[in-house]
Amino acid sequence: MSVSQMSKDLKCCATLFPNCFVIQDLSSGMVREIGKEEEGLYTMYSQAGNKKKGLEKCFAVSHEAYAIIWHQKLCHVPTKVLKRIPMFQDFNKNNSFTLNNCEICPLARQTSFSI
Repeated sequence: MSVSQMSKDLKCCATLFPNCFVIQDLSSGMVREIGKEEEGLYTMYSQAGNKKKGLEKCFAVSHEAYAIIWHQKLCHVPTKVLKRIPMFQDFNKNNSFTLNNCEICPLARQTSFSI
């Protein structure tokens, strides 16, 4: 999920620093989350007992978005190949999301004809 989409959906703003980021509520200015930069990516870990359902939903969607991005970057590989990446081993266990709706996959698997 993009920062722009998260900001619109959760009515918050994100401030990015070289080593961390802060997510604040737009109306109150209160800090909702703090995350850190790890290997070039900004990451946030859910705190136990935290009842911020909006953020949990946001990052659940983000996991699916990562799967779509990696699917595209790896030349439209099937889901079973994508599951070899440790981050996606548990992906789609409840069959709530599939990559079968990709418009490019059928075209990528066509054989080319010489003219």
